[in-house]
Amino acid sequence: MEKRGWNRSPLMFLIVLLVGAFPGLVWAQTDTWDAFEINAQYRGGMKKGFSALGCAVARFADLGNGKREVDMHACVRDPEKKKTYYSFRAGMVYTSASGVVKTVSESYSWFDGFEKDHQSQVKDMMLLLATIKDGSILKGNSGKAIINNNPIDLRGQMKRGGRAMELDVGRKGKPPLEGKFFLDAGTGSVWNVNKFRMKRGKISISFVGFPLAQIQQKYQSKTPYSRVVFGK
Repeated sequence: MEKRGWNRSPLMFLIVLLVGAFPGLVWAQTDTWDAFEINAQYRGGMKKGFSALGCAVARFADLGNGKREVDMHACVRDPEKKKTYYSFRAGMVYTSASGVVKTVSESYSWFDGFEKDHQSQVKDMMLLLATIKDGSILKGNSGKAIINNNPIDLRGQMKRGGRAMELDVGRKGKPPLEGKFFLDAGTGSVWNVNKFRMKRGKISISFVGFPLAQIQQKYQSKTPYSRVVFGK
């Protein structure tokens, strides 16, 4: 697959880190998908903001017997290179217990614009999102988690009398990856993710939650989102 030089740009590294047809994948009408619009901000000598760079959708399912499933499709436009996009679609079955998250199997995996070494980082971030949403990574957590043998720091602060939480996350690296999730309490231990952002160096990428219908109306008829994010 063609390499586009994104690894030389910190903005592109962070965009692809967070962010065709596939045999056997069905966009079922009964499935519930969360939807996000992707923005970016650069904080250097001059602050730059980039809005509506693309979108992502994610599905979370409980399979029973301690197994859960997450699917995520994302496509984001390079704000500085015309007609350049970074995309992925992936689906995984995983287990989560006592702050330890492990991938059991992959349903499918497709990346465009990524070097192979960074694909595992994307998948770990998918699992972090899934386990924050289902609440499993927060149960009895001591501020640490392990995702596929990678340590993750977690620091939560309750808001609005326990009805909301701001969760700071950190993953070691050069430079380290920092993130923040803005959550609303759902049913039981489930948390609804309103927004999350990831910061690496001077670049911050935000995923802002919107109703699926609103994201579909804005992106579903546009190429390449129609194929990468919403295609069956």
